[in-house]
Amino acid sequence: MSVLIIPCDRGSSLVEAKNIIRVEGMSNYSKIYFVNRHPMTVAKVLRWFQDNLPQQMFTRVHRSHLVNRLFMLEINGAKSSTLLLKNGESIAMSRRKKLLRLSE
Repeated sequence: MSVLIIPCDRGSSLVEAKNIIRVEGMSNYSKIYFVNRHPMTVAKVLRWFQDNLPQQMFTRVHRSHLVNRLFMLEINGAKSSTLLLKNGESIAMSRRKKLLRLSE
């Protein structure tokens, strides 16, 4: 079990990595989308999450998206690729990241 301590405005929040669907980077902030609760916005850059979440569980599919591999369903499109998640969301994928992910 991998637990992440996320600093937030009310102190710190303990979060299990398996409950994070994806993390979206927004300048100096990141928005964390969870399985069982509302999204949380924190003052951390996406790189911080990439460094602190298990690398075998999370993959960077775009410069602004880090996705939990457990929730990846399929990749759609040839030129403009989108990643379909199990919760129905579609995430834009960079061409370079698409090639890397397909070869893994």
